[in-house]
Amino acid sequence: MEGKIELTHINYKDYIPINIIAFSFAYSGAQGEPGGVIIINDKEQIFHFNYLDDKLIKEEIDEIFPFINNYDLVKFEEKYQEINMGMGNKLLVEKSFYPKVEQIINEIKNPSSLYCRWKNIILNALKNKY
Repeated sequence: MEGKIELTHINYKDYIPINIIAFSFAYSGAQGEPGGVIIINDKEQIFHFNYLDDKLIKEEIDEIFPFINNYDLVKFEEKYQEINMGMGNKLLVEKSFYPKVEQIINEIKNPSSLYCRWKNIILNALKNKY
């Protein structure tokens, strides 16, 4: 697995638009990394930013990721399937892609296990390993 690309004021325009296949979202009070967003795109790249720090301003975040409003997740329901990973963490998978990983995700009974494994599940599905 390739390392994460940290999105900042300086580099984010080099990567947009990002064709988001799946992303994790941590609410501001979540366990793990509060405010953390990890995105996997259709090219198997992994991106990271935190909407609570100052590496990106709101307008820049809106260009990359139009699903945050007032520290809440919004406007994703039509395009993404939501999966609870517990402790204030969500996984959202593009609905057209979700059938490729649905069985594997549904077999994981402990949300914490999904939290640890989701990136590999999505990347393996992108590589047609399932």
